[in-house]
Amino acid sequence: MRAFLLICLSFCCGFSGFSQAVEVLHRSDKQFTKKGKDFACLAEATDTNQLTFVAQLKAAGAKNKSGIEDLFQALRKQANRMGANTYRLVAYSPGEEALVLNVYLATKEQLAENFDSQDKNAIFIFGSESVGAPFTFKLNNEKKTLRPGTYFRYDLREEEAVKISKTGLASAVQWFKWKENKPAVFLTLSSFGIGGKNAPESGRLHFVDANLGYLLVQVLKPAEMR
Repeated sequence: MRAFLLICLSFCCGFSGFSQAVEVLHRSDKQFTKKGKDFACLAEATDTNQLTFVAQLKAAGAKNKSGIEDLFQALRKQANRMGANTYRLVAYSPGEEALVLNVYLATKEQLAENFDSQDKNAIFIFGSESVGAPFTFKLNNEKKTLRPGTYFRYDLREEEAVKISKTGLASAVQWFKWKENKPAVFLTLSSFGIGGKNAPESGRLHFVDANLGYLLVQVLKPAEMR
């Protein structure tokens, strides 16, 4: 029996090295009986005083091994378990691999109002989180270069349609057309944002979940393109 327990303990310790530790820094005195669904990023215009505060959470991971996406997903799971369904960024320390979010419970009406306050007809493109070679893509056949740690934003004009493609890959093409009240779209040129931190180009354009995409826009730098 003792040997069995030691084996289980060793397995758990070894597994924990691949996970992110989540710490509850502050929490509400209220009791939340239902788990939260979704994890919407709160728009700047959304007044958090009108929402129900659930907790302030911090996720920390192994240095140079845990990316922003890993930290976000760990916090999302914990927040949902505690009853939260929205978040606002408090702090991000890339050198320390630490992310702090305030998480809240919003009603359906408040979620709808928050959605109305978010970007519309915007396209955001990511490459990698921090290191590696630049990424290239084409916007209407005009070549663009995206450095690691940055993102590119394009705002569709009314009735406009644009073509975005991976350089040299005719099959990796996406068309985007303006539509009234159309939610923002988030794309990645690699596996960053869909499971990888600083991954090489994947040969495809991938869509990133908007809840994560809005966080990436806050922690990365806008690209300077000529």
